[in-house]
Amino acid sequence: MSMNYTEETRELVTFERNLGLYSAAGAICSHGDVIDFVDGEKQGIIIADTCGKRKDCGDRAGVFLREQIESGWGSSRDVKTEILDLGRRLMITGVGKPYLDRETKLKVIREFSEEERWWDAIEFCYAHIDKETISLAGLRYMIFREDRSVEEIDSFLSPYHVNLVEKEETIKKKIHGKDILLITSDGLEWNMRLPYRGNLENLRKYHEKPREDIGKIIGENSHLQVDKIRDILVSELSDYITGKYFADDVTFALVKRT
Repeated sequence: MSMNYTEETRELVTFERNLGLYSAAGAICSHGDVIDFVDGEKQGIIIADTCGKRKDCGDRAGVFLREQIESGWGSSRDVKTEILDLGRRLMITGVGKPYLDRETKLKVIREFSEEERWWDAIEFCYAHIDKETISLAGLRYMIFREDRSVEEIDSFLSPYHVNLVEKEETIKKKIHGKDILLITSDGLEWNMRLPYRGNLENLRKYHEKPREDIGKIIGENSHLQVDKIRDILVSELSDYITGKYFADDVTFALVKRT
């Protein structure tokens, strides 16, 4: 039986993790998003976004992701291969509407009920850490550099974007000094844009304000450890993470060299 979303049942959870040469810290306030870690020699962060408000969807996504990691997913250094493999496993399991293969898609729709398929789409962000290089696949990454410049990264590789060849499928980056990598689902930016929706005069703010506000907070505090930066973000952006503009699940992780 599904559980409908109510504000009372959704809580903010924070986390920290050491990943080789890097430290990671973040927060999740969600029923539909899931975050997990690939440990051991192949270290990485994976965010799965089911984009929904049903708690049972997020619960099942979490079980699915944990099972895949425990069975060996994340054992390759090839991030592209891993994301596509995760999409294939998703199709075989029948827990989402696949976007890779029409024949398989029709087979899943025929053989599984709506409840068994439990979600129509799932989106992955995967950051694979290999010593001094971080390989990124999926959607929504930003690097806030020490010189206050910002790199927005969108590799466009996910189970339902594999045919968009005009975008890079895997992007490799190095993080130095006070550089901060932000990995996030779509909820944080979406919520930060809510005050500007429906007003053409604020179109620039609609597109740019989330990056500007997040960049300002991170830039002013980049000398701190990532858990401290996380706490400041949660505090200063509380309206969008847990407050009056909270409309979509929020999951994010900050990564910094130790």
